[in-house]
Amino acid sequence: MRLNKHRAIDSRGHVHTRGSRSRVYSHCVVVFIKALPAQGANRAIPERVHAEWASRRDLAERQAASWRSRSHVERVEILPATLTV
Repeated sequence: MRLNKHRAIDSRGHVHTRGSRSRVYSHCVVVFIKALPAQGANRAIPERVHAEWASRRDLAERQAASWRSRSHVERVEILPATLTV
């Protein structure tokens, strides 16, 4: 069975990749999470980026809406994914 490789590039130029044997993804939801300061005994959490993949635009919009409602999220981008060989 062939491995489908998907790729998306965010606004910072970072490449997000995903491989799948059974699914084809058309969109990548990139979530930019703010850095959280240390609180009490907890250590600080650095800024990070999280990527989720969707097979349809409406599913990507639903995932993005869910992430946008959270206070620690800086911004959310929906990117078209390209199928690479």
